[in-house]
Amino acid sequence: MKSELQNKDLKSGKRVRECRIQLTNENILNGKYEIITQEKLAEAIDCSTNQISYIECGRRKLSLGLARSMASIFHVRPEYLLGEDDFRTEEDIRSCQNDMRIKDMQAALNYLRSLGLYLIPYNILYCSVTGLFKNLSILTPYIQKDALEQLKQEYDFTLSTSDFFKKYYGENCSVELSSPLPDMPFLRTEELAKGLINEQSLYVDCSDKRNLIRENCEIALYFKIYYNNKFVRTISENNLQDFVKKLDAYTKCTIETILF
Repeated sequence: MKSELQNKDLKSGKRVRECRIQLTNENILNGKYEIITQEKLAEAIDCSTNQISYIECGRRKLSLGLARSMASIFHVRPEYLLGEDDFRTEEDIRSCQNDMRIKDMQAALNYLRSLGLYLIPYNILYCSVTGLFKNLSILTPYIQKDALEQLKQEYDFTLSTSDFFKKYYGENCSVELSSPLPDMPFLRTEELAKGLINEQSLYVDCSDKRNLIRENCEIALYFKIYYNNKFVRTISENNLQDFVKKLDAYTKCTIETILF
């Protein structure tokens, strides 16, 4: 136990030193030429230089308070400095989670394929009805034809702009895309088959309004499920894992019933 704590202190000290040196290198690259010495770090977080030296050597435990102070200077997570995990930033955590999510999804698709279930991906655009109306001529080439006809049946696009806004303002809609919108993610069937999936293919929240519609919108990944070459239903990427877990549970239950 003592050895484990010592190793953690050594790991923590090494990370503090690496971050301090890295910050110095970043300063030089940015033209600041400011060397972050142990003395300067100690002054910045209100502790002694000896304390910094002992921490970097692994001879003294890094406290949570000092870790938080250092983390704000180094732009890393306190947990990383404390040696509790290997994620430097929150972005590193999100990236790892997305990688795991993608791997889980690919495994789920392979499992379903082995059972004769084939999933065809398609992308859904979520936006306001008025946003769709304002940009219908621009969006039309990217919308799946049947989905476009359905929209025209649901909403009266022949109305004037003022009348349309009066009737449908505040309503939202979803529409299937047939091709990628400019500068927005899109997952093609062949990419899915080859496992060429990245986190941007799964979901995007276009809340910065720098998109084709020029207002808040979302693009999400859905699947059309086919069994014995017949369409069964659609399912969202978020519900895919739950579907696989239920299917796996039923399969195990059937096996146990037959064998035992």
